[in-house]
Amino acid sequence: MILPHIPDKVLEKLFYTVRLMSKTLLKTFQVGGTSVLIANGLAAGQKAPHVLIHVIPRRNNDGLLNIPN
Repeated sequence: MILPHIPDKVLEKLFYTVRLMSKTLLKTFQVGGTSVLIANGLAAGQKAPHVLIHVIPRRNNDGLLNIPN
């Protein structure tokens, strides 16, 4: 797992960028929200150690990431 090794200052900049991307997606695509997905480690689906943050535009009832209760 790589995420726990990232310095706090770097994480601060990453999540500032995530927030900016979310605001941009909301405005540009006029969507109802965004999902932020971070995979960390083999059990989370990573094949190589790296940090990848997905910011996914969402609409109501889009069926994406449909996770049962």
